[in-house]
Amino acid sequence: MKHPRIRTSICLFSLFLLFFLLLLSGILLYRTHRASLPETLFRRARKGEASAQYEAGLLCETGKHGIRKNLIAAAEWYRKSAEQGNVDAILKLAYAYRHGKGVRINERQAFSLFSRAAERGSASAQLETGNCWENGLGTEKNLSRAFLWYTKSARQGNGKALNRLGVLYLRGEGMKRNAKRAFRLFLAAAEQGEPSAQRNVATCWRKGDGTEKDPALAAKWYRKAAEGGDANGQTSLAVMLHNGEGVKKDWKESVKWYRKAAKQRDSWAQYNLGRCYEDGEGVTRNPSIAARWYRKAAEQGLASAQLALANCCFYGTGVPKNLREYRNWIWRAAEQNDPEAICEQGYAYRYGYGVDPSFEEAMRCFRRAEKLGYAEAACGIGELYREGKGVKKDPEKAFQFFLKSAKNGCPEAQKNCAMAYTFGKGVRPDKKEAFRWFLKSARQGNAVAQYNLGVCYYTGVGTPRNFSEAFRWYSKSAEQDNPNALLAMALVYERGEGCGRNRKIAFSLCRKAVQRGNRDAECELGRMYLYGIGTRKSAGNALHYLARAAKRGERAAEFLLGRMFYLGEGVERNLETAFSCYRKSAEKGDAEAMYELGMMLYDGFGTQKDRESALVWLKRASAAGNKNAETFLKTRFPSPER
Repeated sequence: MKHPRIRTSICLFSLFLLFFLLLLSGILLYRTHRASLPETLFRRARKGEASAQYEAGLLCETGKHGIRKNLIAAAEWYRKSAEQGNVDAILKLAYAYRHGKGVRINERQAFSLFSRAAERGSASAQLETGNCWENGLGTEKNLSRAFLWYTKSARQGNGKALNRLGVLYLRGEGMKRNAKRAFRLFLAAAEQGEPSAQRNVATCWRKGDGTEKDPALAAKWYRKAAEGGDANGQTSLAVMLHNGEGVKKDWKESVKWYRKAAKQRDSWAQYNLGRCYEDGEGVTRNPSIAARWYRKAAEQGLASAQLALANCCFYGTGVPKNLREYRNWIWRAAEQNDPEAICEQGYAYRYGYGVDPSFEEAMRCFRRAEKLGYAEAACGIGELYREGKGVKKDPEKAFQFFLKSAKNGCPEAQKNCAMAYTFGKGVRPDKKEAFRWFLKSARQGNAVAQYNLGVCYYTGVGTPRNFSEAFRWYSKSAEQDNPNALLAMALVYERGEGCGRNRKIAFSLCRKAVQRGNRDAECELGRMYLYGIGTRKSAGNALHYLARAAKRGERAAEFLLGRMFYLGEGVERNLETAFSCYRKSAEKGDAEAMYELGMMLYDGFGTQKDRESALVWLKRASAAGNKNAETFLKTRFPSPER
């Protein structure tokens, strides 16, 4: 007799074996049945059964159930089924002709088939027929007929048709514009889950078009559209997140949605993603990636992206500097009649950026852009009249163009108006008007205007003197690396005017101004090295910068060089060279140099004694306000008693 455990094991093994055999037979039966399905279907299709022919077309189109994908065969089966009146097959064949799937693209044939299916009551076909009439696809454009077919489709509850009707009402195409009705249609379609309608209803909420303005509701519906995969909705949601419009500002989430839309080849998303990388908003700043996204959008024809990419090519930001490519992208944007690009063409012709210079062509481009309403173009025309380039020099006409552009908000033109009022070029001098226009331009971020506004506050020209305001505007301009502002900041930090005194910062800013090409700063940097202001004394560096400034004829530098040679500071003492330097500076009106020159002539240092010439220079120094000269004259040359 067998052991109970052995009997149990034999039973379990027998059950497992039975289950395995049943499973195997089931799989074989399923595979046999599955293999027989297409065979049976195609047999029915070949016998002329319309529904089977349609199903055979689907199998050939999708390549399911072991059937090799064959779009030509699919189109042929759809044709056979369509000839028997199968509406679904007619619709499929229409799409095949529209997109060239298995047949050559034929918009007329597609329209004919869409119309045939639409007449038989297909809501999708009615939508497509309306689309053909709206856009002139395979037939002439007729918005009234488009409206008719969209209406028929919408009555069957087609969300896309409701959305298209809303678009026609909103634009006033084929009927009188009715924003309220458009909004209701968008909302009805949006509530059905149609992403494009959700985006459109959000735009109505955002703009207050057909309903009350409500940024929060706009953001809510944009999010629905975005989550439904609508690329435009994703871009719009990203814009609202970036600006904090209707939602809390969130640059990182904004970038996330820009990226989703950009992957769907939405050109505005690609452009805005490029801007995020260029400015470091929501992502780590990366000019190379920025340029890459600009290029993707530019290649799709977006003029704003073409201009941005051209700017990268001009400055070598994220891509190698290339004026030829700069020119190509500007010209491509201008071909789209983009006014900013046409104006940029004008500047390219004016300065010879990537093209041969031509003031006449520059003027033609500026005038064309001005006619298109681009404010900066009038500024470009004014600059040509101001300088007499390609036209007769006419400061008054230049000012009129500057004023026109300035009133339209162009910051460069506002700055030019201020300069005209400052120096009386083409208009009567008016310091208060100059200040007013500098302020307008500065508030828009023009670095030159910000610096000049600082000068107005510092000197009290056109406005009460205010060192704190001067410092504030110098700072804004210096943040943009304006060389003059960097030097001005250095001097106010050295003196503690409008800010806490800090000589180290003063020295650092002065050195940066020199690095940015401010030649006036070389003299100040030499002085700081000479006296150890904000840095260690360095006669060698002082001599280097002062000599460069003196070579250009700066009187302050000539005076300081004279002192170095007179005292032998960092150089071998040389009274003749000192005398020569003092003379050059004195002849340019430097009061201290006049005094030193007078004393050298008086004592005969570095030159022969000449009391008569000494007296002349000392009197000039005294008249210029030099106290040492005044005291010396009173002591050595007292006025005769009366």
